[in-house]
Amino acid sequence: MKYRSRAIGFCLLVTLVSAIYVSAQDAETLRRAAIYEPLIIEAGARRGVDPHLLWTIAYLETRFRPDQVSAAGARGMMQFMPLTAKRFGLDDPHHPEAAIDAAARYLRKLQGMFNHRLDLVLAAYNSGEETVMAYRDGRRLLLSNGKVINPKGIKTGGVPPYRETYSYVNNGMELFLRLARRREDGNGTTFAHLKTPERINEEGPMEPLPREITQLKQGSIYIIDSTLRASSSSIYPQ
Repeated sequence: MKYRSRAIGFCLLVTLVSAIYVSAQDAETLRRAAIYEPLIIEAGARRGVDPHLLWTIAYLETRFRPDQVSAAGARGMMQFMPLTAKRFGLDDPHHPEAAIDAAARYLRKLQGMFNHRLDLVLAAYNSGEETVMAYRDGRRLLLSNGKVINPKGIKTGGVPPYRETYSYVNNGMELFLRLARRREDGNGTTFAHLKTPERINEEGPMEPLPREITQLKQGSIYIIDSTLRASSSSIYPQ
């Protein structure tokens, strides 16, 4: 099983190397990736999540660096915020095997939540599932500190109109499709098909990622459509 997993991981690596020009920096990233690919393959098979998606997230977030800590407080290779880590029982986000498994469980939840749309799964990993739902449904999110996400209640189809998120989604879709051109997983495991729309075009001015997104991902209490639904009550993100 270990041998088979390593062989599968090598397929992932070869797919990427064959698809892009490999600079010295890329080569170092791929060297780190090769270390963790067996864990990615095994977690994907265990949780029913395409390992190409897990690979894509690890690449986008930290280039496979387990020691990373972001300015917003996200930790580890898969960049878990403390609240999200707690939700998935992840005690140490810097532990690669545990973090990859938690990310696989989180991605499985996001796939179900967003009907297996790759663009929305990626957007939710970057800016939070509540933010994506707000822009998908045209709803406002009022945080406990009085700040509002999507104050005008606009609909974008789900991807929030933030430069960072648009870049994250477009880069993630391109990388995932590049990796997934070879589908042989070697052990008969099948994964839910992810819907992959074309590149998201920027329409209108893009905004920087607001501080409120970090506050929401850190566990701020919020109210959905507070001005439209008088009966709404405060809830914690689940």
